[in-house]
Amino acid sequence: MKADVLKDRINSLIGFIGFDYKNQPCGIDPINHSHYEMWYGKKNFVAKSIDEVMSVQLFDGKSLNQICDNIKNIDY
Repeated sequence: MKADVLKDRINSLIGFIGFDYKNQPCGIDPINHSHYEMWYGKKNFVAKSIDEVMSVQLFDGKSLNQICDNIKNIDY
């Protein structure tokens, strides 16, 4: 999936987005434009902006921007 498409989907606040990365369950729950709950396996993070969602290095030291081409089983 292209990073810009995923970013637009998350920022639309339509609802939860789930996916797998390196066989770990991941998700992003956009509560509002200043609160995005994120997880990767057992790691959790709350981002305060869509730019932080895309750039925080939560996924084994990589950001969502960096792993977009490698995520599997996207559910939204």
